[in-house]
Formats: sequence, structure tokens, C-alpha cells
Amino acid sequence: MTMLPHLMHAVRTRKPHGSAFAWLVGAVASTTWFVYGLGIGDLLVAAPGFVTVPIGFFLAAWAAREERRLEELPLAVVPEQAASSVVFLPDWDLSRASAGDTLEMPRIVA
Repeated sequence: MTMLPHLMHAVRTRKPHGSAFAWLVGAVASTTWFVYGLGIGDLLVAAPGFVTVPIGFFLAAWAAREERRLEELPLAVVPEQAASSVVFLPDWDLSRASAGDTLEMPRIVA
């Protein structure tokens, strides 16, 4: 059930916040508990899966789409560093950040 607040935050900020792999691992773990709960006939074990499985896979797909979008962004070359490296300038909107938010570090391509 802890994925529900993540989903609400993602919808509110319009970003999934996290790696696609991490969301996929969470969704697979939730699916495992869901199937196990159904297999032993214990609804208390299986019930959270009704919420966490679809949300986990949705957030994993959304995060993967966001990662692909970030990879397609053009790289900005800083003139004084043009010969040595390429710098990625992220488009962080800090006006919507709140206390406790972390900014995901982009991949640096050199």
C-alpha cells in the first residue's frame, strides 16, 4: 500500500521520481506476494496486491518512458570545456520542490 502515496506524488508533480528498474522490482515483489496469498487462500496476504501490482507496473512504465525521454534530450556543450567533455544540463523545476524532495541526478555523458 505504500505505492499509493508515491502515485499521488507522481501525479501531483507529473514525474514518476525513481528508476524504472526499482519500480519494476517493487511490482514483481508485490506480484509474488499477491500470487502467494491467493495460492494459500489468505486474503490478508493477497489483498495489498490488488493496489500495489497495477500501481507498481504503471510507475515502472512511466519511469522507463521518462528515462527514454531524458536520453533523447540534446546535450549542451559548454564552450570552455568543449574539447574535454560534454555537460548535460537538466531541466529541474525547483519552484515545485518541497522540503525533503531529492533531485535525481542525470547521467553524465562524456
